[in-house]
Amino acid sequence: MTVLSKTDPKDVTEGFAAKGRYSFPRLLLQFAGDWDVDLQWVRERVSQLQTGAHIAQLFRDIITAKDGGMAWATHPNARDILWNILRGLNAAWENVLQHAPDRNQLTLEYLVDALTHFKRATSST
Repeated sequence: MTVLSKTDPKDVTEGFAAKGRYSFPRLLLQFAGDWDVDLQWVRERVSQLQTGAHIAQLFRDIITAKDGGMAWATHPNARDILWNILRGLNAAWENVLQHAPDRNQLTLEYLVDALTHFKRATSST
């Protein structure tokens, strides 16, 4: 399990929140319940990522894969919220994820966290 330590606000890496930790089991369970996407498919895609654009495409593929019930599609600020998350994913990839020794696991955790944030941010209108 990867756990990111809390960071000092002056040392925050672009793309990562100033506070919080990743809890891999919690994120995966939440991911399975919220997005209903084949986890093995996601893991394979994560292992093939080469650029920040690739992680953004994976994010897009996950949020558009779910049939029906896409509350985010009708949210008035969905585009802005999505754009901000995609910028964060790209920054996180460029600054940390692509160079991390446990890149695949950390990227998966970050991606699931971004999806969770997106769902929360777009669930209320």
